[in-house]
Amino acid sequence: MSLPLHFRAMIESVTLECRSNVQEITVSGDLAVCWNLLEVSFTPIEGGETRKHAGNTLTALVVEQTANGASGATPIS
Repeated sequence: MSLPLHFRAMIESVTLECRSNVQEITVSGDLAVCWNLLEVSFTPIEGGETRKHAGNTLTALVVEQTANGASGATPIS
């Protein structure tokens, strides 16, 4: 089963709550790095104990500027 199908099956059986708390953003030239504390809670829709998971994430992004002066960021995979 593919990831989208697994995710769809999961959200039909649990309530999902996500929270991201940005700790730091650093930009140098066209590279940006974002450090987050990510918290995720899963609660069964039909009742049961909530499972909580938390941890730090680090995301590296390439900052791009378009011809009209707008800028955006693309995650580095």
